[in-house]
Amino acid sequence: MILAVLATCAFLSGSFNAVPGSPGAGNIVYDLRIHNGGTQACTLPGVPKLQLLGKRGKALPTKVLIARRRPVKTIVLQPGKTATAPIRFSPDVPPGCGLPAYRLRVVTPAVTVRIKPVTHVCSRGLLQVTPFR
Repeated sequence: MILAVLATCAFLSGSFNAVPGSPGAGNIVYDLRIHNGGTQACTLPGVPKLQLLGKRGKALPTKVLIARRRPVKTIVLQPGKTATAPIRFSPDVPPGCGLPAYRLRVVTPAVTVRIKPVTHVCSRGLLQVTPFR
């Protein structure tokens, strides 16, 4: 079943950009957007599995915490549609402010996106993810 679902997700693309006006109190919000450019619907988990990457693609500490503002459920992304998951993190609050993150690998579904702007993710890579909508 999983292999069939992944096969229909071959034409996904995405972005991970800072939300204008979101920085405050040591936090910032980025929107993770996944777009289905294929001709078939694609199944996405309610919360993506994520991995921060350094400049040369090396994995950086990453910990995903689900911000349960709404129920977490699998969604079906229709062709031509985009799913969004807001992600909040601290770019400048210790502990654990290491190397800057340049890309974000979305493990499920399989997409790697550039982080704009490049940023540090402190607190040992803690990302507070709101489920896809």
